[in-house]
Amino acid sequence: MNLFSDLYIGYNIKDIGEVIYSLKRNIPMEGIYCLVLCEGKRMEIISLPQLCKGVFSTSEGMVVGVADSKKEARAILCQMLEEGMNPLDFGQWFEGDCNEVVC
Repeated sequence: MNLFSDLYIGYNIKDIGEVIYSLKRNIPMEGIYCLVLCEGKRMEIISLPQLCKGVFSTSEGMVVGVADSKKEARAILCQMLEEGMNPLDFGQWFEGDCNEVVC
């Protein structure tokens, strides 16, 4: 699992450092949702506990955003579209810098 270096962060995330720490160390945090870009050209919104428990295959994905609710995660997706970002263009996400996440 990769972690996009320039994450989209929901307005209601109080401590992004704690969220990133949890992602890197496979620590489930309740109430945190991740936007995960999958190689199959799809975007998934999945809770951090589900992501870290392996409910979702993480071998070929990238976390591109974090939010404190599904509603906020959908708002982030809308923000990406408004900024002209194609969230399903898998190649553009991997052109930038990313860090390995052990989830």
